[in-house]
Amino acid sequence: MRKGCADTAGNLLRKATGSSVTPAIELCGITKRFGPVEVLSNVDLGLFAGRVHSLAGENGAGKSTLVKILGGIHQPDGGRILRDGVETIIADAADARRQGIAVIHQHPAVFPDLSVAENVFIGRQPRGFYGIDWTTMTQEAQELLAGLRINIDASVPVKMLSIAERQAVEITKALSIDARVLVMDEPTSTISSREVTRLFEIVGRLKTQGVAILFISHFIDEILGLGDEVTILRSGKRIFTGRTGDLTPAQTVRHMIGTEPAVFFPKAETQIGQPVVAVRALSGAGLVEDVTFEVRAGEILGFFGLVGAGRSEVAQMLFGITRPERGEIRLDNRVVHLRSTRDALRLGISLVPEDRHQQGLVLPFPIRANETLPILRKLANRFGLVDRGKETQIAEKFTKQVRVVASGVEQTTNTLSGGNQQKVLIGKWLIPSPRVLILDQPTRGVDVGAKVEIHRIISHLAAEGMAVILISDDAQEVIGMADRILVFRAGRIVAETGRASFDREAMLLSAAQAARNDEDPALSPAKPAAGKWSFTGSGGLLRKLMRVRELGLVIALLFICLGVTLREPRFLQSANLEQVALSATLVCIVALGEALVIIARQIDLSVGAIVATSAFVAADWLQHHPDGSIFWVFLIGLLVGGGLGAINALLVAVFRIPAIVATLGTLAMYRGGVIVLAGGRQISATVLPDSYGDIARMHFAGVPLLVWLALLFTIAFGLAARFTRIGRNLYALGSNQESAQFAGINEQRHIALVFILSGFLCGLVGVLWGARFGTVDAVIAPDLHFQAISAVVVGGVSIFGGSGSVYGAALGAMIFAVLQNGIQLLGINRFWLQAVLGAAIVVTVLFYSELAKRAEGIERRSRKTAHQRGRRCL
Repeated sequence: MRKGCADTAGNLLRKATGSSVTPAIELCGITKRFGPVEVLSNVDLGLFAGRVHSLAGENGAGKSTLVKILGGIHQPDGGRILRDGVETIIADAADARRQGIAVIHQHPAVFPDLSVAENVFIGRQPRGFYGIDWTTMTQEAQELLAGLRINIDASVPVKMLSIAERQAVEITKALSIDARVLVMDEPTSTISSREVTRLFEIVGRLKTQGVAILFISHFIDEILGLGDEVTILRSGKRIFTGRTGDLTPAQTVRHMIGTEPAVFFPKAETQIGQPVVAVRALSGAGLVEDVTFEVRAGEILGFFGLVGAGRSEVAQMLFGITRPERGEIRLDNRVVHLRSTRDALRLGISLVPEDRHQQGLVLPFPIRANETLPILRKLANRFGLVDRGKETQIAEKFTKQVRVVASGVEQTTNTLSGGNQQKVLIGKWLIPSPRVLILDQPTRGVDVGAKVEIHRIISHLAAEGMAVILISDDAQEVIGMADRILVFRAGRIVAETGRASFDREAMLLSAAQAARNDEDPALSPAKPAAGKWSFTGSGGLLRKLMRVRELGLVIALLFICLGVTLREPRFLQSANLEQVALSATLVCIVALGEALVIIARQIDLSVGAIVATSAFVAADWLQHHPDGSIFWVFLIGLLVGGGLGAINALLVAVFRIPAIVATLGTLAMYRGGVIVLAGGRQISATVLPDSYGDIARMHFAGVPLLVWLALLFTIAFGLAARFTRIGRNLYALGSNQESAQFAGINEQRHIALVFILSGFLCGLVGVLWGARFGTVDAVIAPDLHFQAISAVVVGGVSIFGGSGSVYGAALGAMIFAVLQNGIQLLGINRFWLQAVLGAAIVVTVLFYSELAKRAEGIERRSRKTAHQRGRRCL
């Protein structure tokens, strides 16, 4: 039924613009509660095709909740959603995509370990006869990027891209689903002004294609400059909806904070004293060159420039994070050598880093623990115990000083708004009582009200005589707060100006004077240089080889085999090689399942216990049914293994128990259960039919059947991981769980799948174990979980998920078997076996890691070379 909203934002805009067009998407009276807290109250919003609608409001105003409702992450508790005038329900993120709604988040929801093409088509990969059609997918992604004039190789991993390039990938993903509505949640908060300009050019092209765009930003000039219309939220309520041309910046801020914007930059006049820090000819960090300046007591010295201009690198040298290659740093006219951050703190220098999440705060910690981290040594008594009372007292003092809005210092930091998190971070670095405070982007990603509070804190600190360095790419901020400004470009200071002669236009010109020459072609079209080898052609053979993750493993395996053979030629005898292969077989099959579990960012410690249980139950059945079919033995083993894997899946996927805790518990449960079941019995080959043992003794083409079976499973799992959507979803889930949720990947289903699949493989191995060794009891395979996980880690599968392959896990199992065999042949004392194996594993991993780093270095240098070619052709 077509039915509009009576007095909604869409109707207000239709009246204001004189248009009768139906909004592409319209929210009517949306209400959302979390427990007793109502975060959205009767909010209306209408988005029209070919227009940009800005959404403004302080942190906590409800913007993010509204975005998540549009993206299908949250369901509203009240109100309606209309699509082209027809009421609809956005069930989840996948449903949002199906309805043509794409969301680009402040921190791009990408999968770092997957390629650009996979990120664009995640969950919707084009299929061919054998599964995912990688060639078509990469070509289509490249065409979409070219359509937006973005020069990025669609085959490279996203982790190689800058933040601006990742946002470009997100926009390309939106185009790939033919999005009619594009939501951009603070896309400019972490990119430079040059990149912002490029982003706005892309938005302009999307408008001409008829896309309805919701744009969210903390920057008033962007809200009013980019948007055709604007809706302002405050405390979960819609305060204003209208054309951006009808608002001034001051009116916008008044609507956002509910009061007249007094002073954005409350800069107090201070008495500037003697130089505290003086830098002479400072160079280093691969960028900074011949930087000279000084900052005085009571002075706010502004560092302005584009991202990558060298400002943060200078700050890190002053704080002891990076050692300069040349030049000197003087403190109170005395040369100092800062070898660590501890040296900087001891000399009275503090740095508030630009990324509060990754560099500044431990978000799960309470405010108290975050603020006192730099002075824990001082708070500890002679026994090393922290004086909790004194710690709380100090945290409360500084929390009050920087005006953190919280229930108390025991509130966890991740529950605070962005602005209050930033205040906690500033308080943390004020506690050591610095004489010099460096603030790197202190107001990035915070609302207008929090910015004013932070500016007031900075001004107060300078008034008390502290020397302050303020780093920002917001020209208005440094103009409003600094006493003196240094403009950086390409690692050098290119301009200096005092407060009396600040000129925003001149600053911007100095910072971007070489923009045409320094332009990053990643967001502009590039043409191949005539007469040169193509970056993606035959000249990139080395890069293609280094992309093969298993290359390092093969080389390591060959070196180990060579080393053992040189000391003990018997290693190459056919009988010995067969034993090595058989030893690797069972570990390999278990490792395949473990690899998938770890790729999905989980872990299974119970695999050995599942193998033992499956082996004993299957052998016990066969002992009581000696004439029974071997088929039933395998079926029983698979059912037992799959059932125990399903219990793991239930605990982890449904009850949300961390995998390491759940499987550590089931390891003991399963092992204890089979011990009780066995009652001390041992089932030997003498009571089992010969047909059971024949499974392990069978050969095909001179190779044991078990080896062929392991090879078949490895190839099948490798192809499935590469060419099926479920396989790629596992990589996506392990690479970025939050992004996977936004992409509509069912986390519970996929996690349950890998644990059940791992259980089935363990059940199969349990049956094969009895066939190969002949004797089955309750304590077989005691170290199998260690061997399987070691094989996976040696095989290059990241323990943090999202990276690696089952082929690597299989090679890891082979390396493990060769190491064991070599140690036995060389006659090394069995008590040293585990130690030698552990050391060999560490060496192998280091060797592989070094090759992986070299591969990444080649990749980065290749991208840089390609960009330079692009520059020459512009």
